[in-house]
Amino acid sequence: MRARKKATNTSLQYLLTYAEAAERYACSQNTVKKMAQQADAVVHLGKSARIIATKLDNYLCEIAG
Repeated sequence: MRARKKATNTSLQYLLTYAEAAERYACSQNTVKKMAQQADAVVHLGKSARIIATKLDNYLCEIAG
């Protein structure tokens, strides 16, 4: 049986995984990776990568005009 996916409120989180960011911004994980790299919002913690949500939010507002 599959484990249930717990609902998280990503608007309160400072660091997001690629999957959480993809869900938050309603796009694919590859698109999120590209946007986060362009925004310089990627932080590596050991072997895992996290996205700084505020940096990515500001970048998206900036390019949206």
